[in-house]
Amino acid sequence: MVSFEAIALAGTDHFPMLNRPDEFNRALEKAIGLISRGNRKAL
Repeated sequence: MVSFEAIALAGTDHFPMLNRPDEFNRALEKAIGLISRGNRKAL
């Protein structure tokens, strides 16, 4: 069974990278770092 974690950014619509770029980039960097270390559950 495949599982996933979602990161929700408040105050955005379909374009969080445009609505809240700083918050989006922080969340993206965190997710990439965790995935690259094989720690997807920590998201």
